[in-house]
Amino acid sequence: MLAIEQEVASAARFILDAVGAATPYYWDVPQDFNVPAVYFPTPDISTAGDATDTYRMSYTWIIKFFASTTADAQQMARSAVIAIKDAHNCIPLVTVNGEKAAIVDGFQPIGDGTDEARYYSFRVRDPETRETERGVWQMTLRWDSPRYYTKAEVNVAERFNAQHNGAPLMPVFPPDES
Repeated sequence: MLAIEQEVASAARFILDAVGAATPYYWDVPQDFNVPAVYFPTPDISTAGDATDTYRMSYTWIIKFFASTTADAQQMARSAVIAIKDAHNCIPLVTVNGEKAAIVDGFQPIGDGTDEARYYSFRVRDPETRETERGVWQMTLRWDSPRYYTKAEVNVAERFNAQHNGAPLMPVFPPDES
C-alpha cells in the first residue's frame, strides 16, 4: 500500500466533494471500471532550492474525469474547477481522519466549525482542463510545496587551525585564552 501525502489526499478529497457521486480510482484504473469516475494517478514532482532552510517540491497532477458522455465528463471537470476558484485556489488540508485541519489557538479550533472557522490550506495555480477523448476530460493541477531541509547532526570542532605548508591560513578559532 502506497502512502498518500497530506496535500495530495486533501486535493483528491476536495475534488471528489466538488464532483459529487463519482467512483475514485488511485494509481490504476481497472479494465471494467465504473462511470462516472475520477482517476487520481501519482502526481509528477520536481524539486528546486527555495531558501537556505527550505527547498520546493513542485507538483503537476493530471486528473481524469470519466463519464458516459463527453459533456458529462466536461461538467465534472468544470465542477472541480469552479470549486477551486470559489475557494480562491486554496485547498483545505485534511487530517488522517478526513476532517479539515483546523488552525488551533490554545488547543481550541478558531471558529465554531462553520464556514467562518479557519483551516490550514495550500494554494494551487489556476487549474487547466481539456478533452482528451470521448467521455474523458482531464484537469491539470499544479502547486508548490515548501519543505524544510532535514537538519543533520554535525560534529563541531572545539578548535580549528587551518594550515598550508606549515603556515596558518587564518587565526586559530577560537583564539587561545593563554
